[in-house]
This record gives sequence, C-alpha cells and structure tokens, in this order.
Amino acid sequence: MPRPPSTPTLSPALRALILVTLVVFLLRVTAFLSMPLAIAAFAAILVWPMQRWLSERLTPALGTLLTGLLVLAVIAGCVALVGWVVSDVLSSLPTYRELAARFSRLVRRNLGVPAPEPDLAGGALDAFGEIATRAGLSVITLTFVLLALSESAGWRRRMLDVTSARFDDAAERLSAIAKVFREYFALHSVVSALTGVSTALVAWALGVRDPHLWGLLAFLLNYVPNLGSIVAVALPAVVTALEHGGGRALLVAGALGVVQGVIANWVAPRLQSRSFQISPLVALVAVFFWTWIWGVGGGLLAVPITVFLITLLEASPRWRWLAELLRESGPRRSIPPAVDDATESLPRSAASGSVS
Repeated sequence: MPRPPSTPTLSPALRALILVTLVVFLLRVTAFLSMPLAIAAFAAILVWPMQRWLSERLTPALGTLLTGLLVLAVIAGCVALVGWVVSDVLSSLPTYRELAARFSRLVRRNLGVPAPEPDLAGGALDAFGEIATRAGLSVITLTFVLLALSESAGWRRRMLDVTSARFDDAAERLSAIAKVFREYFALHSVVSALTGVSTALVAWALGVRDPHLWGLLAFLLNYVPNLGSIVAVALPAVVTALEHGGGRALLVAGALGVVQGVIANWVAPRLQSRSFQISPLVALVAVFFWTWIWGVGGGLLAVPITVFLITLLEASPRWRWLAELLRESGPRRSIPPAVDDATESLPRSAASGSVS
C-alpha cells in the first residue's frame, strides 16, 4: 500500500525567522499603539520599588495613586521645561529661519543645485499636523502609563504564575532582570543630565544662541549612542558658524567635544562601572532599527529596549551565548541561572516571592 505523502515541515531556524519578521512588521504598522505600550511597561518597571514601598506602608490603592501622581508631576515638569525652551526658540524663530535659509543656500550653491521656491502654507500645515500627531500620541502614552501602574501588581502575579511552571527560580530571575534595567536607566539618565547641563553652561559661556536648547538636545541625544554626541556638537557649531563665523564655531565645537569626551570616557565609566554595558556597534544598529520601526521615539527607546532584551537573553542558558555577543566585555551582572543549569537553581518555593 503506498504511503501518503508527508507534509513538509519548516526548520526551527526558518520558523524563527518568519516569527521575527512577523513581529517586526506588526510593531511597525502598530507604532501608534505598540510604542506607548512599551513606554508604559518600562515606566511600571522603573517605579515599581517605590510603588511597592508605598503600598506596604499605606494601602495598595493609595500607593498606586501616589505613584501615579508622582509620575504625573515628573511628566509635568518635563513638559514645563520643554515648553520654556520652545517658547524661547519661537521668539527667535525668524532668526533661525534666516540661518536655515542661509545654510541651505550655501550648501546648494556648493553642490550646484537650484534653490526651490519656499512653500510656507504647506510647511505650516505639515508642522501643525506633526504637532497634533505628537500631542495625540503623548495622551495615549500617558493613559497607558497610568493604567500600567494601576494593574502592575496583577500583571506581576500572572507573569509569576506563567514563568514558575517552567523555572523554579522565576521570582528571583524576574527581579534581577528588572533590577538590571532600572540601574542601567537610572545611571544613564544621570550621565545624560550631566551632559545636558554641561553643554548648556559651555554654550552660555561661549555666547551661543539659546544655550538651554542645546542642553536639552544634548540630554535627549545622549540616549542615542555615538551618533547623538556628534549631532549634539555639530548643531550648535553650525548655528555659531552662520552667525559669528568659522573661528567661533571651531571654538564651540572643540569645547563641546571636550565636554562629550570627558563625560563619555571618564565620568560615565565611573558611574556605570557596575552597570550593564552593550557593544557600541550593537547600540548604534539598535538606534537605526528602532528609529525605522517607531520613528524618533524608537530611536530614544532603542538602547533601553536593547538592554532589556539582552538581559532576558542572559537569563536563558539556550540564548546566553547571544547575549555575550551583544554586550560589551566587563563586570558580569548577577542574573540567576535557569533550571537547566541545574546545580545552582533554587527550590520552587522561591517562586512564591515578589518581583522587585
């Protein structure tokens, strides 16, 4: 009797490639939803120790309320800072418009490209549409953050229920992953703040227009490794060159370059000596990848997302080799071993603990 033809099966590598491709496609087409969800998840992880501390001393509902109010206060402070910077920039907008036109004419003249006719109406409509989109995305993100805080305890319990069935030390491993992420984000934010303040002070001392604008940009761009530092130095130098000539611009570029170099090569390694480090090449590729997926917001989230994913890989014996390839050589973080690493795994009773 002839045997029925067997159904062809896909290899594990091909199945993994198809799955990754599908996930990337879904993340890109649902950026308006997936990016706010990622921000909300990270926010819940970052503030969880404070939320737990307040909940233990007060009540869970009151602890969640106070944590949400603190998050709102931080967001309001950031919005006020950005608003202060933007208001000053708007008052200097005619000057920046003239500098931009001068720079465009200079570049086009050197390249031999004719200057296009300005479309002020179209530019105004595009700017209005972009502002409206960003405002709507910010409202969605804030809503998700507050909902994530209110439901963080329930999600944590469900995650422990799911992971404890496979890992005896699920609670300790999830706690270690969250701790590594929080430490990295906190220390990197301190370094970014130092970079922003130092940039603003140097720009003010050298007479650069709107020094607080360049300080804010340096703070944000510090989350984009390598490329962000270059842009943070180049932009104020170009503005200075258009206003005051090449000599002052070289001085500004040199001074800001020294600031970036000192913080990146001396201050940051000492603050982050116990933190998680990833390869600069991996970080730069991650920035381009997540910018392609989620735009500017993805570029700012690229390094935190990569750190979180690599930390997850380190917790798995099957994929730890990939984490070692992606991270930079240095002190190892304490990530609990998987159960199939065997000798060091904890008894199942450890899984009943809480995730910090």
